[in-house]
Amino acid sequence: MVEITREITREKPNLLQRSREELIYTHLLCTVFGLGNKQTFKEALVGGDKLFKSDIALALPNMTLVIEYDGGYWHGEKSVERDLSKTQKILMSDENTCLVRFRNGAAHLETPVGYESRCLVINEKTTNQIKQVTETLKALSKQKDIASHIKSAKISKSHFENTNKIVNEVIEECSESYKDARVLMLSVLGSIALVDKVFGIDGVLCRPMTIANGIKRLKDEYGLRGQQLVTFMCSGIASKLGNEQFWNDIQKSGTPVPPDPLARTCLQNLLLSD
Repeated sequence: MVEITREITREKPNLLQRSREELIYTHLLCTVFGLGNKQTFKEALVGGDKLFKSDIALALPNMTLVIEYDGGYWHGEKSVERDLSKTQKILMSDENTCLVRFRNGAAHLETPVGYESRCLVINEKTTNQIKQVTETLKALSKQKDIASHIKSAKISKSHFENTNKIVNEVIEECSESYKDARVLMLSVLGSIALVDKVFGIDGVLCRPMTIANGIKRLKDEYGLRGQQLVTFMCSGIASKLGNEQFWNDIQKSGTPVPPDPLARTCLQNLLLSD
């Protein structure tokens, strides 16, 4: 099992490859198990870092519960074998380790044969995060060993508000250059609501200043502004802003970036193609 030591409690979790959506889902589940305070959440994130770079590893009595949140963009058909391999490594690491994988719009994944009592794979597709956790709770209630540790069988609005508060605090404390990136994005986008939308995109937390500088460049050099700019920033675009080849490809496509939504989608598809 993953043991929470003083060393772990002093470490900061690595937010690379962790989206805000993932952090909210995993914290809501921490709350379900009565482990929703900020320090315990950070320890669970660090525990996950140490266990094959899992999303979180919760230290429950006589058990380590690993939780993985798999979004559709990064967990398509090409990732199925990789995800299955990671699942098996986690389960083989200790006989007292259990795993929950929530596949939100990801390619379908089956529970590995022989691990049905310790592994739960939930294939769903919903943007409603309270529903995500509710569906997870329904599935967990059928797993006796895990269900016995559940402290709260329902997620309320107040739970969700507290989760947002704690996730924001963890991001501010642990994400490099987070505050500076928010200031720059706000100066470009002109709205805190739009800045929050950008930070909800997969891949932004791991390199916020790269994204902020890329957004500024898209505005200054290619004329995208406000909501138009945020719409252009899909997950794939965010992952490419630090790549000079992306900017070379944009120049080849012609400037400015087309303001028409359909034309902009066509350009996105062009730039995201291999």
